Amino acid sequence: MPAASNGRHWKTAPAASDGAPANGGGSGGLVQVEIKDLLGENKTSPMISFYAGGIGVMFMLFTASGAAGALLDEQDSGTLDRVLSSKVTMTKLLLGKLSYLVALGLTQLMVMFVWGAVVFHLDLWPHLFGFFLVAIPTAVATASYGLLLATACRTRAQ
Repeated sequence: MPAASNGRHWKTAPAASDGAPANGGGSGGLVQVEIKDLLGENKTSPMISFYAGGIGVMFMLFTASGAAGALLDEQDSGTLDRVLSSKVTMTKLLLGKLSYLVALGLTQLMVMFVWGAVVFHLDLWPHLFGFFLVAIPTAVATASYGLLLATACRTRAQ
């Protein structure tokens, strides 16, 4: 099958009864190929979902690094020592911060995608399960990365 200049595959010509292509040129294919755009059919603005996902992850990373920097501020101000002198262990404290950052990231992503659905007609509602299937691990990963930065660095400047 010859490829078009835009990366698509052309539909093969229907074969005549003797097995030759009906239009007389090209090679007859054994398989009928149908062109289907990867971005879908009848989409008014398919790039909105692409941009919303990319910007959403970027915002989640900024939020996680900023919120994890608060852990460094707590250490500098002595608040962390006071919290750890209670019955709270470092593991519980970090799990609490992780759950807060995950909830914050999911809320941020949901607001962005709902805004995209309402204002830019993003096709979100039929794909809600897939959205959460990707959003939850992404929120956990960005929150974990932010906490990793906070534990690896000694000051906010680092």
